[in-house]
Amino acid sequence: MSARPGFGTPDKSQVCGAPVDVALAAARTSMARLQRRQRLVAASSLALLAVVALRGATALVLETNEHRPLAYVLYVCTAIALGGVALGFRWGRRAGELRAEIASLELAREVVDHAAAPYVVVGPYRAPGSRAAEAQGRRDTASPWQLSEDRAGLGLGTLAAVAAACVLYGVVEESATATNLHFNFLENATPSALGFSTPVAAAGEWALEEHEQATGGRALVNRVGDEGAHPAVAVVDSFSARDVRAHTRCKFMPEHPEKACGLVFGYRDPAHYHVARLDDDGVTLAAVADGTENKLGHAGAEVSAGVWHDLGVVAKDKSIVVSWNGRELLRIKDASLPDQGTVGLWAPPRGHVWFDVLAIEAPASQAALEPLRTLPLVGGRS
Repeated sequence: MSARPGFGTPDKSQVCGAPVDVALAAARTSMARLQRRQRLVAASSLALLAVVALRGATALVLETNEHRPLAYVLYVCTAIALGGVALGFRWGRRAGELRAEIASLELAREVVDHAAAPYVVVGPYRAPGSRAAEAQGRRDTASPWQLSEDRAGLGLGTLAAVAAACVLYGVVEESATATNLHFNFLENATPSALGFSTPVAAAGEWALEEHEQATGGRALVNRVGDEGAHPAVAVVDSFSARDVRAHTRCKFMPEHPEKACGLVFGYRDPAHYHVARLDDDGVTLAAVADGTENKLGHAGAEVSAGVWHDLGVVAKDKSIVVSWNGRELLRIKDASLPDQGTVGLWAPPRGHVWFDVLAIEAPASQAALEPLRTLPLVGGRS
């Protein structure tokens, strides 16, 4: 006597199929949940990358001066990137396990379906395990993005881009702030104690002394040096830039044979620098190369001895502007202006010169871009 359906011997699909179906559904749910997490973290990483790029571009274009310590930015970004890599590899391993489990359950489901089927399906021959092999083949031929997502969570390329952008963000944030230096020479100290170098000893002594006509009653003085010596320079040690804005207030005394005072910029050594100077004949801009001075421009003006004069220089993108008492007198293009150099004060070897102030600024936009200029693809030197 044959058993009716639901009585006697149970249907094989009810014994084996149901647990397989439950396990397969659970594995697929876990895979879908894991993929949602991967996409969420990947989207968050790309959002961070977009914020970093936007903030860096804003700093470069708008010349913002907001400052954050470089170390803090790098530490946070490094922690985010390393944490994402660790999480990505963990999820990648779990994704591989789930794929293998799903393939195995699909194979088991195929066997159960075939054994319980009351009819025969005529079709191409498919060897046992072929569905799992096809699933494995689809995985092996997946796109590079899918492979990286499976094996490293959200993709090592995304994390690397985020880490690189964070480094750039730190560089921009650190260097986008304009560099400002101001010396009023009121201290009872030596020029070297204030951070100045005076490499031409024969050109005369530099000292901070009392001067009743100076701001605050003190000023920097360069006294008469040896005849035939090179001009005297006092340059700032801790400064180097290409684009600069500098200003000084100086006067030369009438009782000495050489009457001049000036600003040096793009200074590399006593034989290589640019100088803008005042003398009793006007304003002169010159470049010194290998110790030889080459005059770049001159503007006549009535510059009196024994009187304070304001002298300013703006050097930007190989263009030099020289002003005297607030009036622009010279604007010259000079391709020989170096990419880096310091700023300082200049005096003739046979003169007696006072300096009341020295102010220096490196604009934020130039400071932010300077680290990138060394890259050949960004217009730097290869």
